[in-house]
Amino acid sequence: MAFPCNQFDNQEPGCNEEIKTFCSMNYGVTFPSFEKVDVNGKYAPPLFKYLKEKAPFEGLDMTNSINEILDSLLKEKFPEYTIGNAVRWNFTKFLVSKDGNTIKRFEFSA
Repeated sequence: MAFPCNQFDNQEPGCNEEIKTFCSMNYGVTFPSFEKVDVNGKYAPPLFKYLKEKAPFEGLDMTNSINEILDSLLKEKFPEYTIGNAVRWNFTKFLVSKDGNTIKRFEFSA
């Protein structure tokens, strides 16, 4: 399931249908894509509060040069996303079992 979010440097400015079409045409996405949401802050739906609580942020692999660059960008432009269990960037993934248990969190570079 995908939950588009425009909280990260305006990377998802399109409407829900534009985002869904883009992902389908360019990446072959066939899994469900939901309406755009905030994943951090007071407007984040309960789902993301739950996921972040059950699968807390464990750090970035700083041997990956992309993580180094994004970590610097976050500290400069979005310092609030570097605190606690906030979702750091687009494409953070949460693995959830069939019975709804959150198993693992994967950051954007995974």
